[in-house]
Amino acid sequence: KILSSIRYQWQPQPGPQTAAYESDADVIGYGGAAGGGKTDLLLGFAGNKHYRSVIFRRVFPLLEGIEARSREIFNYDADSRQKDHYNESLHRWEFSNGASVRFAAMQYEDDKKNFQGRPFDFYGFDEVTEFTESQVRFVTGWNRTTIKGQKCRVVMTFNPPMDEAGEWVMRYFAPRLDDTHAKPAKDGELRWFAMVDGQEAERPNSEPFEYDGETITPKSRTFFHAKLSDNPILEATGYAATIDAMPEPIRTLLKGKFGAYKIVDPFQVIPPAWVRAAQERWANSEPVEIIKSVGVDVARGGADKTVIATLRLDRFDELKKYPGIATPDGLTVALLVKDAVKQQNPDINIDVIGAGAAAYDAGL
Repeated sequence: KILSSIRYQWQPQPGPQTAAYESDADVIGYGGAAGGGKTDLLLGFAGNKHYRSVIFRRVFPLLEGIEARSREIFNYDADSRQKDHYNESLHRWEFSNGASVRFAAMQYEDDKKNFQGRPFDFYGFDEVTEFTESQVRFVTGWNRTTIKGQKCRVVMTFNPPMDEAGEWVMRYFAPRLDDTHAKPAKDGELRWFAMVDGQEAERPNSEPFEYDGETITPKSRTFFHAKLSDNPILEATGYAATIDAMPEPIRTLLKGKFGAYKIVDPFQVIPPAWVRAAQERWANSEPVEIIKSVGVDVARGGADKTVIATLRLDRFDELKKYPGIATPDGLTVALLVKDAVKQQNPDINIDVIGAGAAAYDAGL
């Protein structure tokens, strides 16, 4: 085995922790209630099953607990301490067989770029609801290895999100966490997903498929609910009483109730309820024929898209999106806008900096 020279005695506890530890999914979600053994699961995967690992918290001070626990697990005897080493300045375990476990943070959105092109075969996220979706998807794009037989894996642990910022995780694991999902999944059940035209789509199985001239291989995903009672070592300390003493809605969230009332971010300008109400009004309103104005964002080639937004009095149409390769010049964009306005004469607003200038010159 690749990591047979790492000697430590950690074993997963019976129940969901063992089930998650033995899962072969490419992406594993684990959590729910506080105290369910999330930190130990991340360290167990990184130390026992992987060669080059990184475990994230959103900010560095929050890594203190997992670093302390790693010392308890990895340095369980004197012989181990002589051969394995923790680099305090790099926040990285360096094991005698060459394997490593690094602890890192991404406090700001652009911090994700610090990990661009730096591959790890294991990515662990402790309280993944604290991260943005773009951070997680970006850095895990380098989840790879050149070691034959080494599994590549992403594990996300979390309690129910306490605010709207973490709602993306609920969508990401929707078959397990959304009671109204059209195709609910059981804990540990594998589902497969792939990106098609920038949108994630569920696939029936793991079979690669052809799309637009390329082969796409779906990645498997699953989730395991964990409760404090699944961690009898911590439960025996009386931690349940600490949770019960918390005010609502924190108490309910720490007990693992997904979908419970969220705490609104005090710095949020527009309340989420207003946004949802506006969406509902739009869905229930009747479209009109009169076009008041049109907004145009132009792309010429590349991965970007040309987008046309049509405003009909107080209602926006669905955005019209065209791949950049389909709008190679200004005249093409002008003709698309002409078709969108249907012989009406609305105000047309276009970003003329860069590629948009050619569309303006063509007659917009």
